[in-house]
Amino acid sequence: KRLFGRNAVEPVAYDRVALERVYAGGLSNGGFIARRAAELGFVDGAVEISGVLWRADAGNLLRELPMLLRATSRDPWDLEMLARAGFPAVEPAWKPLIDLYKLVYWESSLGLFVSDLDPSYAGPLERYNLDARPDALAAVREFENTGDLKCPLISISGRKDWLISCAGHAEAYRDLVKSRGKADLHRMVIEDDAAHIDTNADMFPFVTPLMPRAHAAFDELVTWVEKLSTQPA
Repeated sequence: KRLFGRNAVEPVAYDRVALERVYAGGLSNGGFIARRAAELGFVDGAVEISGVLWRADAGNLLRELPMLLRATSRDPWDLEMLARAGFPAVEPAWKPLIDLYKLVYWESSLGLFVSDLDPSYAGPLERYNLDARPDALAAVREFENTGDLKCPLISISGRKDWLISCAGHAEAYRDLVKSRGKADLHRMVIEDDAAHIDTNADMFPFVTPLMPRAHAAFDELVTWVEKLSTQPA
């Protein structure tokens, strides 16, 4: 492979290196990519943090984010709709953080996904109905998670994730893996007081950052993969 040097004039040649192990790691949609890499057999092991679960016929952000927008469009919030979307009870201490997510992340994230997966949609985002958009459903099916792991995967999630629900993404993926008979290749850690973004702890000290757990999980993953490699085929 050839890469350009610092002067951006003369290319610099790098010799290929034989890789003994390849690992994937990712956060949020990067977590989804780490899962897919583990499902497709592209890597020897993976760690995903707050990974987004993409399934055409169940859950996914194109269903959940419109529900969040509708449920919180007026006071008092529709707590039953929030629960149907998979989110936990709104605890008073967490309400300011949820307000921040509502202000910054929900509509902008939904807008990005709709523009990418369903660019012809022109209606209000809070009224987006994935099940009435066959082209978008077909697009999701092309890359959806299968749960059919080919290598070890460690998943880390926060119970108080107010962008992607723990129930609808972390726990739903755990159940998907189990349904494919691959539970022995999956380990999951759920932190009760973790959110989607670790830097939330700067403003809200009660938030538990996930990255320290992710760093420890990577060491755990390497040990796990190396142990499996010594077992008879």
